[in-house]
Amino acid sequence: MSFTFETTFKLDKAFYHECFEQSANKPTGLKAYKKALAILILGCIALLLGQLWHVAIFIIVLSVIEAMSVYWQQTWWVWRQMLSKESNSDVTLKIDEAGVSTQTLYHEVTIEWDDIKSITRTEKGVILTYTKGRYYLSFAHLSEAAKAFIEAKVSS
Repeated sequence: MSFTFETTFKLDKAFYHECFEQSANKPTGLKAYKKALAILILGCIALLLGQLWHVAIFIIVLSVIEAMSVYWQQTWWVWRQMLSKESNSDVTLKIDEAGVSTQTLYHEVTIEWDDIKSITRTEKGVILTYTKGRYYLSFAHLSEAAKAFIEAKVSS
């Protein structure tokens, strides 16, 4: 029996937030700020050397910027996506026996089931890991039949 599911949705701010929350590899706690702390220590060492005052202040400011980028990582990522030309455009999603494909005015992606190395379930969707990277597929845009079809692919 052949299965085909097709739908259209908008790449809006809510979708980008969900995509980041469900698929980003975010270190937590002090580990997330490891790089910022290392840069800060380097800046403090340069400051203690005395003659590198301007360089030391520059390095310390860089550590603060790095810490801010960690703290506001999701906001920054969503903002960059909203500035892209695909933001607020319609996406046509198709799931069938061949694989998963998406199409916008600017971009087309086709992921064949054979290319998918793993499918990871999240709270609100699945992450398809394939040869060229990762792709998040939200359950919000899928029918129950499409969800069941993907679940069958996960099991096999």
